[in-house]
Amino acid sequence: RLDSTIALERIRLEVIKAMGQDTPSLFFKALQETGLLEKVFPCLNRCFELDGGPYHGETVFEHCLMVGDALPRTRPLLRLAGVLHDTGKFDAAEIKEGRLTFPGHETHFQAAESDLKRLRFSNKDIDYVISLLRAHMRPLNDESTPRAVRRLLAMLASLNLDYRDFMRLRISDKKSNLAKRPY
Repeated sequence: RLDSTIALERIRLEVIKAMGQDTPSLFFKALQETGLLEKVFPCLNRCFELDGGPYHGETVFEHCLMVGDALPRTRPLLRLAGVLHDTGKFDAAEIKEGRLTFPGHETHFQAAESDLKRLRFSNKDIDYVISLLRAHMRPLNDESTPRAVRRLLAMLASLNLDYRDFMRLRISDKKSNLAKRPY
């Protein structure tokens, strides 16, 4: 539990301020090194040494920080969504045929949502971040059919997400995977 003398709203403001810096990953690394990440964002802290699996060349924690850094600093909530986007992998982790996989990790957003609520983010901000977490695995590539693209756009509209934010997150997610080539 965080020291009761520190207002949770103040911590939320510091998180948002950190998202506007050149490399917000430094903020989260400092929190982790001092033991405070477990108190501020336990959903991210538990990913610290979580192997990224066979499709990643980095830990889940490192990947999340790289995604946050790759997003525009003018969009702090999008950056925060990038930092939290794979925190559901902790709950989804399973060994299948001798390999670590994370099936349906985008549906495991409850821990991130709980952290955002505890830090007193507004319902609107929480909905935005969680919607991006839920949507970030939807496929979109050069082989996507027009029908699949229409379904994706309808899903984004139902989540009240701008397709551009979805694309920004997808591109930074792919760019921040050391085992794959970026788009």
